[in-house]
Formats: sequence, C-alpha cells, structure tokens
Amino acid sequence: NNRGSLNRDIAEYPAALDDFEKAIQLQPNNTNAYFNRAGLRAQLEDWAGAVADYDAILAVNPNDAETVAKRTEALARMNGEPAKDDEQTDLEGQEHGGGTG
Repeated sequence: NNRGSLNRDIAEYPAALDDFEKAIQLQPNNTNAYFNRAGLRAQLEDWAGAVADYDAILAVNPNDAETVAKRTEALARMNGEPAKDDEQTDLEGQEHGGGTG
C-alpha cells in the first residue's frame, strides 16, 4: 500500500495499481488499500472501478462517512455529471482517515 502511494505520487499509475492490488490480495480487509486504489481510479476517471473499491470499503465499514461521500461523487461522475468546483481534487489521491489496514 505504501509503495502504491509512492508510485501514484510519481505518476507511475500502472505500478501503483499493481501495488494496491497486491496489498489487497495480502490483506483483503485493508480498507486503506481500497481507498487509495479508489482515489487513483478516480484520478484516471475509472469511475466504475472507484465505486467498486468504495463498495468494498463500505462492506467492511458501512458507517464510513468519508467513503460514502466519495462513492456518491464517483457515482455522479460515472453518470456523466460534471465535477463541482473542487470535487475532482477531493476524489484523488488522499489517504484514508479511518478504517482498517
């Protein structure tokens, strides 16, 4: 997960996605890895992938308000709604404030 975040930060997106995937395979309940991958997927405008990752987090922690908000925005973007002023930045590459992992 940490290596994935570093790869994301230096714009090595395929490597970052691979790293997040490996972290998830090793720790399937690692919500931070899902959250980081969701943020990268949102940055790459893979809205369906981002929503799937947010769903995985909510399956473990259904009361995660930050994830609910980001999932709602990703769904809106997936359905063609434009981003509000700073929502694109909010969806991308932030570390998850809660959860497990």
